[in-house]
Amino acid sequence: MADAGPSEYRKTDPGWKYNFVVSSNDKNAITCKFCQKVTKGGIFRAKLHQIGGNRNVKDCSKCPQEVKEELKAYIISQKAKKTNEGLRDMEDEPEDDGVMEMPNLQNKRMKTNVKGPLDMYTTQGKGKTVQKNIKDAFDKEIRGRTIQTIAAFFYQAGIAFNVAKMDSFKDMIAAVGNYGPHLKPFSYHELRVPLLMNEV
Repeated sequence: MADAGPSEYRKTDPGWKYNFVVSSNDKNAITCKFCQKVTKGGIFRAKLHQIGGNRNVKDCSKCPQEVKEELKAYIISQKAKKTNEGLRDMEDEPEDDGVMEMPNLQNKRMKTNVKGPLDMYTTQGKGKTVQKNIKDAFDKEIRGRTIQTIAAFFYQAGIAFNVAKMDSFKDMIAAVGNYGPHLKPFSYHELRVPLLMNEV
């Protein structure tokens, strides 16, 4: 077995003390010295295997705790180093004519409560603006027309308003909704004779 890997990492990366490359043809296939598991994805993934606790890599059950801590500390230090290098790169950027550009905070759009024409197609929910689908956008309008028609029936027929609180009224609305838009209304005779007999 070839114990080869990138030479510059071998000097500083402690992962190479506890892992080795399976074959020189596939340098991404790394074998754990503790459990002999081959991980694909390079030395970083092999270290995650040994540290454990990552849902994307199976944990090494034979890796000693001190090795886990050493590898975890190394990964954290590398992340911090990358962050610091990024900050240093920003510091090293030359300034043009001694003028440093500052972000213009006044151009950022202020959050307002003014609603525009497209707001009727979106809803505000838990800090996010969610786009309504076509059904949601037009359900409100259709419902408004439907209940207006029912209210007009109440007014024309002189039906008491407390009828709307009755369970049988709610059941009637649900039954009509379940049937759909093509419900043929009952006749005067059906209401007077067979339907009345069924209720009595």
